[in-house]
Amino acid sequence: MSIFKKAEKSKSFLRLAISGPTGSGKTYSALSIATGLSKSMDNAPIAFIDTEHRSGSLYADKFNFDVAEMNKPFAIPKYIRAIEDAQEAGYKILIIDSLSHAWQELLEDHNKLTESAKYKGNSYRAWGETTPKQNSLIESFLSFKGHLICTVRSKMQYALEQEAGKKATVVKVGMELEQRNGLEYEFTMLLEGTVDNFFTVTKDRTGGFQGKIINKPDEKMGKEIFAWLNSGK
Repeated sequence: MSIFKKAEKSKSFLRLAISGPTGSGKTYSALSIATGLSKSMDNAPIAFIDTEHRSGSLYADKFNFDVAEMNKPFAIPKYIRAIEDAQEAGYKILIIDSLSHAWQELLEDHNKLTESAKYKGNSYRAWGETTPKQNSLIESFLSFKGHLICTVRSKMQYALEQEAGKKATVVKVGMELEQRNGLEYEFTMLLEGTVDNFFTVTKDRTGGFQGKIINKPDEKMGKEIFAWLNSGK
């Protein structure tokens, strides 16, 4: 008997990453899209893990959500416990703002291990001890039985912008994610933002947004994403 069968689309949970430099609107966009999901789910409550010094709570007058504030050290086990707590509490929508702090903490641990007597400057061998921690974080948020939105900082880079007849100006642009290379493969959708609050959809398995440039993602986008996720068996 063959192990193959006809493929069918089934209902699924969102895995969305929103990247961008400081001021690009990652947190606001995450809350807007999550609110659209919530309204499509009979106002399901939203859980918010905040590692950004209470930045999420600045929008408490505009959005309805429950927050868990995380302070240093931003160790991966703390992230995992917070995700598990959201699961046990019954939340079906979770925002992590942001994943970058976990990576920064992991890099600090890796550097200490590399310089330790155990590894004597061998960075490659030290990754053998730190990579499983990163993998455990990825497994934790992929296993969350609900919709997940993560913000990720972009490393800043400056560029000259020249318009005809005008002086060249220096502008800030968001570049690579402040997270381990390849993280984007774990997500259903990836939005990359600029300081002007424009987001380019660089990955989209729904097929409805690929390549689009969106100014300030909103609740409507969350509702449209939910409709796609909820289609199928």
